[in-house]
Amino acid sequence: MSSNIIVKRICEECHQEFEARTTTTRFCSPKCTKKNYRKRIKEQKIQHAKQEFTEKKLGQTPEIESVNVKPYLNIKEACLLLGASDSTIRKLIKQGSIKTFFTGGKHLIRRQDIENLFTNALK
Repeated sequence: MSSNIIVKRICEECHQEFEARTTTTRFCSPKCTKKNYRKRIKEQKIQHAKQEFTEKKLGQTPEIESVNVKPYLNIKEACLLLGASDSTIRKLIKQGSIKTFFTGGKHLIRRQDIENLFTNALK
């Protein structure tokens, strides 16, 4: 709504002083309005991408509590338990340091074998 009131304002985008014709005007020109809109949309997209990333990252890793209970682990769970990478676990399997059972297209590792790996290293 336009009125006869003229209010001195500072543009939220370019920080220049201007005369606003309404009490709700925030920007000095349509150019500044569009610039601010694009900036807000970009920030929303970045926030959304960050949120998706953290949700995916948290959703992919099994919890350490569930790994502590299982007698047999897959390679991903063994990585989580040992704090090692996938390639390190596979290297230990190939060397014969860790024995596995290959069933259903997956390597299953006995938890006891992982614990024995450390007890044998201490001797």
